[in-house]
Amino acid sequence: MDSIRQYDLRADDTIRSIREFARNQAVLREPLDMNSVVRDVFRLIASDAERRRVQLLGDLAVNLPPVLGDATQLHQVLVNLMVNAMAAMDSIPESARLLTVSTQLAESSRIEITVRDCGCGIPAERIPLLFESFFTTNQRGMGLGLSIARTIISAHEGRIWAQNNADAGATFFFTIPIASAEEMAEPG
Repeated sequence: MDSIRQYDLRADDTIRSIREFARNQAVLREPLDMNSVVRDVFRLIASDAERRRVQLLGDLAVNLPPVLGDATQLHQVLVNLMVNAMAAMDSIPESARLLTVSTQLAESSRIEITVRDCGCGIPAERIPLLFESFFTTNQRGMGLGLSIARTIISAHEGRIWAQNNADAGATFFFTIPIASAEEMAEPG
């Protein structure tokens, strides 16, 4: 029992360190087209999607205003959400495996990005725990990805959440504020 407790304490220190690192990393605030960020991630995961027999669909709004953010960090969030979504569809027939990523203007000052799968969904009692460190619904997962995603989105002054779909699967949402005219005019 003592060994298990020591391992637990080391693991807790590790995740605290990772989250602190993510929090303390300066968010490179440069103008970004979220549709371009989504397309980049589609290219990054295309071979994994093909191997898993998952069809990727982008439903990207036109003429979205730019956001100010760190492309690398936002790529990391999207890769995590999309890989999780593909894993959630491993047990359904290949013909039903569809992963849809959408962008849209939400309210008047935010871009909303959604990652929707057609998998088995998330038990309702687990949804409030999804973004906690070490919580996972994946047998092979470590429970760090969504916690780090939450930290990154918070650093971008956004919000992240999930809900089950009415038909099948789950959708993860996150929002990022659009860049104001003043922010766009600021150097660097």
